[in-house]
Amino acid sequence: MTTYVAAGPLVNYFFYKAIGVSNPPGPNIPLDSGKIYFYADEDHSMPLDSWSDVSDPENPVVNPWPLVLGGQGDCGVIYLEDRIYFIQIFSKDDILQWTINHFNPGGDTGGSTNDALNYIPNGQFLLHNDLAATDDFEAGEIRQPVTDIAYGGWTFNRPSASTAKDIVTFDRYDEYIASPSGNPRYSVHVNCIEADSADGYKSVSVKFPNVNRFASLTQQYTVGFSAIDNIDSNTTVELYVRKNFGTGGDAEVSTLIQTFTLDANIQAFNTVFVYGTNEGKVIGTNDDDYVALDFRLKTDETVDVNLVDFLQESGNIVNPVYPETTQRFDVKESLGGGFPIPAYDGSDLYLPVRLTTNGWEFDTSDIGKIYASSYQQVEIGELFADGSQYLTSGVSSDGIPYSRLQAKLMNLSAGEILPRYGTGTNFVVALYTNTQSAPQNSLRITNNSMGIVTDFGDGSTPTGFTFNNVSDGSVNCNSWGLIYGASSSPSNTFYIRGKNLGSLNDVGISPGSSGFTVNAIRAGRPDTETVNFKTLFSVATIPASTLAGKEFEFNSNSTAYYVWYKVDGAGTNPGGPGTGILVELLSTWNAAEVSCATASAISGFKISNVITTAGSTIPAGSFWNLNTSSTEYYVWYEVDGSGTDPAPFGKMPIKVSILSADTDVEVSTKTLMAINSMYFATPDLRGMFLRGWDNGAGIDTDSALRWSYYAQLLLGDDVGSNQFDEILNHYHNLDQDTFVSGSFLSTPPGGVSLNFSAPTVLATGGSESRPLNTYVNYVIKY
Repeated sequence: MTTYVAAGPLVNYFFYKAIGVSNPPGPNIPLDSGKIYFYADEDHSMPLDSWSDVSDPENPVVNPWPLVLGGQGDCGVIYLEDRIYFIQIFSKDDILQWTINHFNPGGDTGGSTNDALNYIPNGQFLLHNDLAATDDFEAGEIRQPVTDIAYGGWTFNRPSASTAKDIVTFDRYDEYIASPSGNPRYSVHVNCIEADSADGYKSVSVKFPNVNRFASLTQQYTVGFSAIDNIDSNTTVELYVRKNFGTGGDAEVSTLIQTFTLDANIQAFNTVFVYGTNEGKVIGTNDDDYVALDFRLKTDETVDVNLVDFLQESGNIVNPVYPETTQRFDVKESLGGGFPIPAYDGSDLYLPVRLTTNGWEFDTSDIGKIYASSYQQVEIGELFADGSQYLTSGVSSDGIPYSRLQAKLMNLSAGEILPRYGTGTNFVVALYTNTQSAPQNSLRITNNSMGIVTDFGDGSTPTGFTFNNVSDGSVNCNSWGLIYGASSSPSNTFYIRGKNLGSLNDVGISPGSSGFTVNAIRAGRPDTETVNFKTLFSVATIPASTLAGKEFEFNSNSTAYYVWYKVDGAGTNPGGPGTGILVELLSTWNAAEVSCATASAISGFKISNVITTAGSTIPAGSFWNLNTSSTEYYVWYEVDGSGTDPAPFGKMPIKVSILSADTDVEVSTKTLMAINSMYFATPDLRGMFLRGWDNGAGIDTDSALRWSYYAQLLLGDDVGSNQFDEILNHYHNLDQDTFVSGSFLSTPPGGVSLNFSAPTVLATGGSESRPLNTYVNYVIKY
């Protein structure tokens, strides 16, 4: 049997037109012949009856639907079911006046009940941030343009150039008081001690993700709060709706809704408005758009106010009352409700969460960190630090995109667009020539593995770029060429290190006709004794312009080689001893570029030079071929959003999006970025000891000589660079009374002076310097 309730707030009630839609404007204009629609609150669409007489419960008198008001906006007694309603009230010409959510027929609050939904989280600041005092700031003193002051999206906002002294604290109510009526535990206390009249704004703000959150031309919302002016200066608070359309979206828009005047008594304020639509606005694609309520304070005077009981409810609420909620609900809505939405691409998978001053967020701080593991296999979210190559656009078997590690390893400082540990053995590295890190239209592209590779060149739809072969990778001299130098500025000197154990042969190393400076660092002994280390020597180069037909010579532990040069295509093979390695230079290359190219050629890598043109000359869909020892690629261009992938058979694509207005340097930079971003490698820490980054401390006296296997710019005093083993210079003393291999020094036992041959200090140890150690697996978090 239906239970009927006389709708308290609607009994013998007179309805008036809403402010802003009345004609003439103003309050207390009767809503003559208005219409009331009753709906189920669950879905806002299922019509529900109302009754004018329920004296006979078996035969109640049903009102028309909608219920039509009298000529003075009047209605008699209205009976409703004992349930929650959604109500809309229109004028006779169907203009929406009010919307009432969660209407309780037995309530007495004019439409706002304690179970009404408050869209503002943490409106009583149960959860807030106390700004700690420092040497420069008082407790609570604002020191940033946007300061997170409470959970649920609450911030204090002011211009970055503000010189005002604003103190934001949270006052605690230690005993019961009748007002504010919501029985809060805390209110926000804003005290501007020193104003800055140049400030364009100063506000306590609450932000809602999604700029379309409340967008509508008809849906009304009531916003309210309680406040007091502590210095009785009748200050004002202005309510603004601020719409931010996100990164790449339209410009931010702020709209004044209402101005409230505070006094020395705490009082409740409220207003009703519609947010309006965002039709025609461009919203950015990063999902960082939002709509905010700004409660702006005066910027040209001392301000001392307390604010609390913030609410936003659906509908035009006559006398809104802060809804009663449990502490658990407040915490859930303001903190738990602020939990981030996981990224749709899986890039948040398996990440821990951490509490910040703005609420919960996924913790990415461990990504890229290296750990020692006692397991032989990796756990979820770990990769072996073994130099393996990964496709940036790929996804692991755990569903984690590799791009989240690549983003941490990508080194963008000083123009170095390159993963910190390179792009992997089976790919290439692209760098600007000469200046290395300063953009230009000339790229040096080096293959990362030994062997002959097909020359780079334009495809069937040509780009018009210039392609020069620097080294063909045809000679494997069993040596590494290793560039070294200060970070992001390779010097003109590189190492040649043997790949195999053993000393140099008889010739060793010679500058030949090159004009280089060469130095044998570990040459071994000139006898037949087995040498358990890899030979090492250095070469200091000169600029390319004078090197045509010149050469220098070096030997591995078994074979003689000479490196000779062509410059701008000119130069004759000088015919040095052993096997020749040709390096083709451009006359504009400086000594550092000669060093880099020579080192890569000695390593057996193919080196190519690509000179780009301006975007206006590049046809959409044009491409050029880039080859490695294992895979053929093509680099193709989308111009101004146009162009079809040429998809040559059997090749993998590298897409570059450019503008026709791009300069040749901008085209070069975008090409370099696309190539170097396709793959990344983990560090190869197998068998390695790790050393703390010197970072200018001066403990590592050889930091300028550090080098890298992976990235030709990751040099010197930088994280990820390498260093050869070394033993501190020292002396070996021989006991005067001890014979050593048939030789001795000074006087033997008995005091008889003998003249034996000079003693020999024997070599001890093996092929490396090391402390006592235990194997672990180094893994990198991704």
